[in-house]
Amino acid sequence: MCKNLPNPVKFILFADCNIYCNGLQIKTTTHFLQQTLDSLSKKSSKTSFSFSPTNTRCIIFNKKTNDLQPTINFLNTKLSFANSIRILGLIFDNKFTWRPHLKKTKNQTHPTKPLKKLFSIIMDNA
Repeated sequence: MCKNLPNPVKFILFADCNIYCNGLQIKTTTHFLQQTLDSLSKKSSKTSFSFSPTNTRCIIFNKKTNDLQPTINFLNTKLSFANSIRILGLIFDNKFTWRPHLKKTKNQTHPTKPLKKLFSIIMDNA
């Protein structure tokens, strides 16, 4: 299903299908992603494989200030953008750091002083 994607779009197929593209221009990157989603939409209509546009989200990883969010549609639905996303159990923020994952793990950890101090040090350096 995800073979023959336009270059430079790539995918990770594990429990979910993660499609990603990197580039310097958000407009060009959006174009490639939209082409890919349109292609997947056509292929899924010919097979029994289905996607859920309501469970599909976008995130822009950018170390600098965020650009304006482009419009990306999938199966006639405008996709929403998230500030963080879970990929294979790790939570990444839009700066491509693990800070939200570390914060969640810290809050779920038994409140022992040495461990909380360790998480604080790690989060300060994340």
